[in-house]
Amino acid sequence: MVFLDLQIRTAAGPVNVHNVKCYVLEEGDDQFMLGRDVLEALGINVKSALKHLANTSIELNRDDLPNEPKVGDLIDEKVNVELKWMCDEITVQTSDETQRDFNAKLLDIHNSCKRLWRTKVGPDEPALV
Repeated sequence: MVFLDLQIRTAAGPVNVHNVKCYVLEEGDDQFMLGRDVLEALGINVKSALKHLANTSIELNRDDLPNEPKVGDLIDEKVNVELKWMCDEITVQTSDETQRDFNAKLLDIHNSCKRLWRTKVGPDEPALV
């Protein structure tokens, strides 16, 4: 943690903030976050700004959003692919008897806990954890 003097360039012009507590991150980003205390010192009420934003409708470019989330058979198929990979991998590492026992137990767990496995989040039933 360090204390810095910052100059923030805004649409209204530069704003100087002195002796601001900052945490140095290892990321090479040119962006930073300001805490609530600094924003309030600048006259920005975070709660009212978020409340105003929540009551505003913003038109988004939705071209990249799918019409429906991918759930159902697609997810089951992906889980089945991963299970097959696990079974194939255990075959390489163990004896035939151990492999058969593992495959049987794994498939038994999978079939009894189908609602536990997820590869995507969507509007299907919640996972039972």
